Amino acid sequence: MKNTVTYALALVVGAVMLFATGMPSAALAAGGVATVKTLDGEATIIRGDQRMPAALGSTIEQNDAVETSATGSVGLLFEDDTQLSLGPNSRATIDEFVYNPDQSGSFVAKLWKGTLGFITGKVGKTTPENVRVETPLATIGIRGTSFVVSVDE
Repeated sequence: MKNTVTYALALVVGAVMLFATGMPSAALAAGGVATVKTLDGEATIIRGDQRMPAALGSTIEQNDAVETSATGSVGLLFEDDTQLSLGPNSRATIDEFVYNPDQSGSFVAKLWKGTLGFITGKVGKTTPENVRVETPLATIGIRGTSFVVSVDE
């Protein structure tokens, strides 16, 4: 189990490091809050009753879930430059994302299982009290930082 967690953390940290190149946010489709920027293996976007394979450039909407396969990892870049990465066998939902460049915003995601890496964007820098990552057992309040968290099934 420890090797699996170490491997998953390495993949998530690697995906997060890909974002460190300073890539600007992409233009998002209407209703979109994030874009798939990195993808290794298979990942699925779940929107309501629809399951769609994730691809580079796929749009993520509020209330979408993202799942990765046993060998998959995915990196999402949000409109405010928040970066969220999922390692293998992970599932997360984007419960709330509001970004107004001249006003406060909010971000709430839930990690149901697997490994998640997170680097705050503009919302986390301007209104950190409105940014949370939840797990089945805990809530992580964000105060302008980066972290990795793992949830066992």
